[in-house]
Amino acid sequence: MNIPSFANSRTEAKIKQLQKYSWEDKALDERVKAGIEIPFCADAIKLELGIERRVTIPDPTILFDKRLHLNLEGVTCIIEQVDSNHSIDSNIIYIPEEKALFLGDCLNANMYAKKWHYTNEKMSNLLEKLKVIMLNIIFYPIILLLRERRVQRIFIHTKEKC
Repeated sequence: MNIPSFANSRTEAKIKQLQKYSWEDKALDERVKAGIEIPFCADAIKLELGIERRVTIPDPTILFDKRLHLNLEGVTCIIEQVDSNHSIDSNIIYIPEEKALFLGDCLNANMYAKKWHYTNEKMSNLLEKLKVIMLNIIFYPIILLLRERRVQRIFIHTKEKC
């Protein structure tokens, strides 16, 4: 497919690292043992990509640092890199005309720690960034829908701490 892909500079660095990896079971297991990969992700890769997996990770075609403004035939799309508990390279996408915000994975926990967790500092910083955005609707991945009550409690609890 000839579709442009977008990445912030932190994501590009991670992509360059991932391009070197083998995705066979043995290689995944070795990365888990070395602490490079977590069992949750290795198991998901094995399940979702099957036994005969051929993984090719292309370079992103459009790179940005911190923020990218796009005009898509009269609709503004702002892609912004945010630091979160889950990842230092998460992106949010804001459509001002619709007051719509796509959160991606930025509300997820730090999964690469021994115990998945959130920190008040990172969540507070993220909430400070998000609270100034005028919103009608927020979109977030289905994984958060499954954990909605927990995420809402953390979100509200952290907001009260700010």
